[in-house]
Amino acid sequence: MTDTEYRQRMEKELTAAYDFSRSGQEGKARVCGRRAAAEAIGWYLERHPGTGWGGDVMSRLFRLAGDPEFPEEIRSAAERLSSRITAKFSYPSPFNPVEDAKLITEYFRRILEGGTAR
Repeated sequence: MTDTEYRQRMEKELTAAYDFSRSGQEGKARVCGRRAAAEAIGWYLERHPGTGWGGDVMSRLFRLAGDPEFPEEIRSAAERLSSRITAKFSYPSPFNPVEDAKLITEYFRRILEGGTAR
């Protein structure tokens, strides 16, 4: 896939996440946020192949959350996005899945477009 295709797919998922969040559909916003983050990770992996990442959304988020190579704020965002809801259908801690997805996608975009990670 080309860089442009990765950017387009990330933006499509982020836009959908924002739209769902604005309409009160937080579950759908979270799913789209996860997919946006997974696209960013996939883009990164295309240029920096590594083992143990897996191909699905959750595998990528779990791996990112536990990889000390990445900054704490990025790992924390991945951890929140990959966390499961409680039996009472609430999140274990307050967070904004759209902002977490944006944090992850922007981090990888800066790396891959030749800038610095911070």
